[in-house]
Parts: sequence; C-alpha cells; structure tokens
Amino acid sequence: MKIELKELTPDDYKNTEFYKTLQEIDKKEYGFTNDAFDLKIENFPDYLKKKYHQKNSNYSPTKDGPQTVFWLIIDDIPVGVGKLRYQLNNNIEKSKGNIGYAIRHSQRNRGYGKIILKELLKKIKEANIKEILIICKEKNIASRKIIEENNGRLKGIYKKKCQYWIKYDQ
Repeated sequence: MKIELKELTPDDYKNTEFYKTLQEIDKKEYGFTNDAFDLKIENFPDYLKKKYHQKNSNYSPTKDGPQTVFWLIIDDIPVGVGKLRYQLNNNIEKSKGNIGYAIRHSQRNRGYGKIILKELLKKIKEANIKEILIICKEKNIASRKIIEENNGRLKGIYKKKCQYWIKYDQ
C-alpha cells in the first residue's frame, strides 16, 4: 500500500478526485467541519487558494488561526482530508483541537482513520509541537479508539466532546 500525506495546494483543483473527496464528507460530521460540502466545482479553485493561505500566520480569516490542510492519498486515490492547527486558542481548545480529519464515505472501514492520524502526528512532531489536543464527539467510539491507540490521554469531556492530549518527550 502506497501512503502519501500531501499538503493541499491551489493546483489540486486539476484533480477532480480531490473535489469528489470533499463532496463525500458531510458538512459537519463528528466534529469535523467541511465547508466545501455542496460547493460548486467552478468555485473549487478559489476555495483551495483560500485554504492554502490559511497556513500563513499573517492570513487568518477564521477563528481557527493558522492551519495546514492535507490530503491522505492511498495508492494514488485521495481518501481523506486532515487539518493541522498549530496554535491553540479559546475556540480551538473548546471545540476542535490541533488536529481534525475525515475519511470520505466510499473509503471508510479500511483503517484509513488510523493512517491519517498517524501521518498528521508526524507533521506535528516535525513542527516541534510538544503537546497537542484532539477532540472528538463522546459517542464517536471509532475515533476515540484511534486517538487512544496513538497515545491520546483523555483529559475530560466538555459538552459531549472528548478532549484528548498527546505529549511528546523530545
């Protein structure tokens, strides 16, 4: 199995599979927000440009602060999307965490959730972030298991959302 975690770029509109990936992820699903759901394909290039520029700390039109969006690609097929938020703020700490991810419906139940989280955690380590917060809905047992398998420690439950911390020693 060929695994790639590719940073989103404005040129990704050329591959319609990226667009289709986002159309297979609900607008709000288990805490993951997909603001491209139901987006018209002709608006996809502008959407990608906006998301690409969110990684720059000087460009932060949302309350999420700087973030980088990645595609999980398995055997040359985009199967999911993940977001890395580098700084915690009040909004992120209460509702989203440093990492958010989703797998497209047609690719679920194949272990890709484990893979995308593992790959996103590598990116967090590369960014030299020593402690991260991951949040998922209390009833999302599959995500809870994935987070716990990746050394997530439950800090508490706030408004039916589990707050997990992962710490790195180095």
